[in-house]
Amino acid sequence: MSLEFRPPRDRAEALAFLDFAAPALLAPRSGAEAFLDREGLEPMRILLENGRIVAGLSMRSMAQYFGAQAVPSLAFRMVAVEPGSRGRGVATALLRAALEEGRAAHPIAMLYPATVGFYRNLGFEEAGHYMRVELPTREFPDGQSARAAVRELPVTEVPLDDLALHALYEADAAKGAGAFVRDAWLWNRLLRPIVPGPDRMAYLFGPPGAPEGYLVTAFEHQPGGRHGTLLVKDRAFLTARAVQRAQIFLCHHASTLSRVRLEGGVADALLAGLANHTFEIPYTERWMLRLLDPRRALELRGYPASVRAEVHLTVVDPGFEPDALRWVLTVEGGRARTAPGGRGDVVIDARGLAALYTGFQTPADVRLQGYTDDAEALAGVFAGPTPALRDFV
Repeated sequence: MSLEFRPPRDRAEALAFLDFAAPALLAPRSGAEAFLDREGLEPMRILLENGRIVAGLSMRSMAQYFGAQAVPSLAFRMVAVEPGSRGRGVATALLRAALEEGRAAHPIAMLYPATVGFYRNLGFEEAGHYMRVELPTREFPDGQSARAAVRELPVTEVPLDDLALHALYEADAAKGAGAFVRDAWLWNRLLRPIVPGPDRMAYLFGPPGAPEGYLVTAFEHQPGGRHGTLLVKDRAFLTARAVQRAQIFLCHHASTLSRVRLEGGVADALLAGLANHTFEIPYTERWMLRLLDPRRALELRGYPASVRAEVHLTVVDPGFEPDALRWVLTVEGGRARTAPGGRGDVVIDARGLAALYTGFQTPADVRLQGYTDDAEALAGVFAGPTPALRDFV
């Protein structure tokens, strides 16, 4: 094959890619123009064989929080191969070219996989959760027994472009593992989706000028009845009383919205303290991570302040490096540094290191997958919250 990997030269080339990408991604071709208006040409890459477009993807520069530090991350989306070119290694060539380009500016890459095995063969590993949780609205407390400080906490509807939402989100997201640093593109996707749907509404919890949390909600009708489902499209909380006030706020919708669906994240603070565990998980995904520059990735993330460690690593990554690399990883004061060399005591595949990096797997997990024989030295280094994404990209 004579292959060329590059950005589209014009809108016509981008639309030619979307013509076969849309059906592959279960999207209507009729939406390609509007999609391109929102996405732009810059993130798109196409693969040509003898001058004909046979595959493409979007590779968007983003960042993810790990240990309260923002790590530059390359998000792969819309990976698609023209139907007549499938089964000939075109997708592998596409991803390898994209990974090679992305290494210069991004120490990690992520994606939501359509086929886990394919991406695992390219050095990705499952690294975090995305899920939707649904439960009866009346499972939330009605506030009768709540303290006055909770019951009387103000709730204010605000415009969707209120900048307080941005500040609250970033403060909350930094406490987790894997959440995106939200840019204008991500906020626009969340608040103004390209496919028309129910109106979004934003509510701040807390005194004027000093909000302590927010909800972004919508609703949908349930089939065959007059009740609906309250959709929690986004949320962030800085205080316990804001969480409790939000629970009460949700309960007070029960007369017409009999169910609540929390979209875009792992089970979280809104489910804490409920009397019954009657929630369901109708949809769940695992996103994957690829270490593009492991040393830089390790140095940029944050670590538990109490951890002091020196680990002699041998990292095996045949996708990028023909020979195993040895480094000494030193963690102290919440940050890390690496230096080449060392004894190489802990031999680990880059995929296993990716799963440890986010906190998605334990040393025992990566050992069972055959990624290492001994990663106990790394057990406390990557301790932290369960990695989860609130945005499905």
